Parts: sequence; C-alpha cells; structure tokens
Amino acid sequence: MFFSLLLGLMACTDAPVTGKVVDASGQAVPSVQVSAVDCSSISDANGEYKLDCKMNKGNISFSKDGFLDHQISFDSSKNPDLRISTQSLIRIPATNGLFVSPQGKYQALTSAVLSRTMSHDGKTVERTYCLQSGPTKPTLVDSGEVAIFDHQATSWRLFRLDSNRCAYSDTRNASGRWVVGYRDKPTGQIETLSETLSIHKLRLTPGHYFAAHWQGFFVPTQPGETTYSGHWIQVEG
Repeated sequence: MFFSLLLGLMACTDAPVTGKVVDASGQAVPSVQVSAVDCSSISDANGEYKLDCKMNKGNISFSKDGFLDHQISFDSSKNPDLRISTQSLIRIPATNGLFVSPQGKYQALTSAVLSRTMSHDGKTVERTYCLQSGPTKPTLVDSGEVAIFDHQATSWRLFRLDSNRCAYSDTRNASGRWVVGYRDKPTGQIETLSETLSIHKLRLTPGHYFAAHWQGFFVPTQPGETTYSGHWIQVEG
C-alpha cells in the first residue's frame, strides 16, 4: 500500500525528463547526481542529464561534493515538453571565511587591521579606530546590492569608514562616560543556505568599509594589543 502511494507521485509519460545543471557563473557542472523516486542520472560534460523513469510528478534532487544539495518539484501538466529549466548549484567555498563572488567565483575578502589611537584634552579622552596604513589593497566590489558569503567565518560586523578611513570613534567626557562620536553600520538581509554557509545582502554606496572581527567589540590581533583584525572592502561607483 505504502509503495503504491509512493509511486502515485510518478506516472509514465512518452519521453524522459531532461535538463541542465550550471554553477553561479553559468558554467556547466558535470558529474551531478540527479535523482527522482525510482531513477537517477549523472550530468555529462555539458551539465546535461536525462531521467529515463518518465516521471509525471515528483521531486528531483541534485547533489555533488563541493556544492549545496538542491531540490525542485516537477509536474508534467505544467511542463508538457518535459524539459526542466536550467538549474544552478551553489558551490561551497573550499576554506572558511568571508567572500564575495564576482562572475560566480569566490574571492576571499582582503585581511586588514584597525589601529586605535587616543588623544587627551584635560579630562576628556578620545579614541579612534582607523585603518592601518600599509601595502594591503582592498577587495573591490561594485556599488548597489553586495552579497558577502559567510562560510563558518569568525563573528563579524560591517562598518563604513569615514573620510579618514576610521571605523569608529568615541569620547570619554569629564563624568567618565563614553559617548560614540562616529559609527556607521550598514544593515541588510541574511539568507541561510546551509548550516555552514549564509549570504549577507547589503545595499552599499561607494566608499570604504571594514568587516571587523567582533566579540561584543573589535577583536585585538593579540591580547592587549591596540590593533584589531578584519577585512577591507572598497565599493566603487
């Protein structure tokens, strides 16, 4: 009875179901396992596959090492030519960290460091956390919607740098209270793709940004140091 109900999702048609699998850059992905209830196939060098079980309705799953598993529902009454639209698989980064993905290929964000300076004016103390000068160059991205991929990365927060390339400043007044002077933290949406991979989608205007390692505040490069680790991004107009 159960077996009959299961096969009730599948019914014979006159032709096999066909389709193609690509990656985020549109390149064909070979050797993808494509599976339905009672048949399976492997995509060829062109990313194309054919399911000979001649399914009418049901789910089709796509899996390959190094990519996120993917699943779609199929209904031949809505797709009479039995050709499935091209399916795109999301590649899993080979290492942990933060990435952008121009042309569908992962690019790790440039590591950089903030340096803290302090100035005194009587009982007033000002702290600034600014990008440390050096040979490092930023990761370049275009303005508009920017997607940052987080693959098991260290906890982080994004800051827009000011005209002096500082991420944050605050002042301790005469009463001993710290008051924020500059802080601009862009917000966006987070899409969880798997237990280890998520996308942070932000709309960013041209300028410089710092993805700071974060544990309630900036994380020192070493305990007791006044330098703080993270990643430098430049958004171009």
